Amino acid sequence: MDGTATGFGQTQGEGMSGTLVFGEEFDTFNAYSRTDRWRTSYEWGPDVPINGETGYYVDTENAGRSGPAGATNPFSTANGVLTITARPQAGLPNGQTYASGVISTMDSFERTYGYFEVRAQMPGGNGFWPAFWLMRADHVWPPELDVMEYASRLPNEYATALHWTSPTDGGYAYTGRTNGGLPSLSGGFHTYGVDWQKDALTWYFDGKAVYSAPTPADMHGPMYMLLNQAVGGGSWIGPPDGSTQAYSIDYVRVYDSRPVSTPQPPICDVGIVVSAHGTPYNGIKPHFNLLVDGVKIGEGRADATTADFAFTAALAAGTTHKVQVQYDNDSGPRDLYVDSIAINGRSFAATDAVMTYDKGALDGRDVVAGQSGLWWNGTLVATLPDSVFPSAPPPPSAGPSSIVVSASGSAAAGVFAHFKLLIDGAAVGEATTAAEARDFVFTPTVALAQGHKVQVQFDNDAYINGQDRNLFVHKVTIGDRIVLPSDPTVVYDKGALDGRDVVAGKSEMWWSGTLVVNADESYFPVSPSGAAYQHEFEVGHDVANWGMS
Repeated sequence: MDGTATGFGQTQGEGMSGTLVFGEEFDTFNAYSRTDRWRTSYEWGPDVPINGETGYYVDTENAGRSGPAGATNPFSTANGVLTITARPQAGLPNGQTYASGVISTMDSFERTYGYFEVRAQMPGGNGFWPAFWLMRADHVWPPELDVMEYASRLPNEYATALHWTSPTDGGYAYTGRTNGGLPSLSGGFHTYGVDWQKDALTWYFDGKAVYSAPTPADMHGPMYMLLNQAVGGGSWIGPPDGSTQAYSIDYVRVYDSRPVSTPQPPICDVGIVVSAHGTPYNGIKPHFNLLVDGVKIGEGRADATTADFAFTAALAAGTTHKVQVQYDNDSGPRDLYVDSIAINGRSFAATDAVMTYDKGALDGRDVVAGQSGLWWNGTLVATLPDSVFPSAPPPPSAGPSSIVVSASGSAAAGVFAHFKLLIDGAAVGEATTAAEARDFVFTPTVALAQGHKVQVQFDNDAYINGQDRNLFVHKVTIGDRIVLPSDPTVVYDKGALDGRDVVAGKSEMWWSGTLVVNADESYFPVSPSGAAYQHEFEVGHDVANWGMS
């Protein structure tokens, strides 16, 4: 089977290179003829309602031979983007009210392990449920691997999920999380990926890890990919609002492992000072070029009096370099004398062990020990270890910080509690809660190594027809430290955020106001890489089941 890799059993780091093994850029897409990789149907058919969905998956590949007459083609391409459009349509079977689409690589591309990524823009409206997910090639369910699924009524979050069979009792098992506090996912394209390896799975959003889980025992065989736009389906998705909505897909790519660019050393400005003098001849002073690793940085002309010639070079930090003084206008008694070469104030004499003198051309053929007097054209070479050059630039003054708000809410008139996350009074994200507790993940950029006020602002309190809308904050996690609402560093500023009606912190927010965490500088450390420490959290909210039971 073309593209199948059933025997791929390496763990991450065992010779993997991030090699592309499947790439679809959607420059073309023939919806009326099965391509060598995509089919436009589920294995169980288009008119088998699952998960309470109200959408019908139009199998354009079998147009005229199956499905309702006149079903609208949901697929279109333009500028390298495939769009799956969900439209209201009459005359569909089983009371389904929308025509939509699914594409899958069943029977064409299946793989065990790898990094799977889609770049896509989510639909707007309410009641639409696009997803990117993987199913077992042998059609056994579970397991199921949900890279991304999105409820359009919650535009600032999406869910990742994993379904498997418990090895202890043979029952169904599930884990996953909600990734919240994001920009509107219907407002632009983002990447959604999962790195599935032998021991662990790691999900990514726009290149950043957002969740990880151990690889289940029943997820070590080939799986195929599906991308679809479901319509309706349970309380999380809600009913469709009657609008026409598009799920736009820029590309789908699969690598043998997550491609990671080789880290490049930071570039730092290095001060180089050549202390030299010379013997002029015929009114012409000795001339030299300063090179680093064979690349010219500058030049100078020496006189009878010793002088310091200062240069600045942008060099890779923590790396060995050759600093070279190349004398190039020898004639008669004209000579150049190099007393020392200093790097960022650290001086090396011309006769030190790190010095050599490459006479004539800089070709390594006529090399002797370093010396001060250059009596003929040639190059004094200082081969300096990485310790001579700064190992890293100074840490940044600002960087990303991981903040997770664990919260739930109650609804009034069908609308749940909404909150904004603020840092020192500036909004950095927002989220809408549900009846069950969820972890809402935010990654604001903050000033590091200093304290901040982390503020959860409840802003839509209401009491409607006997229904009381409230917000419940269970904990706030900053980096890897958990803060409870009742901790002494937390206060509740009721009403406007003005410091006038402030009480001790509490989980239950019965009226609009702001829960304020007074976090000192220890909550925002600078890691060795210059970024704030990150922390992975436990399972988020339960999401509806995609698989066939």
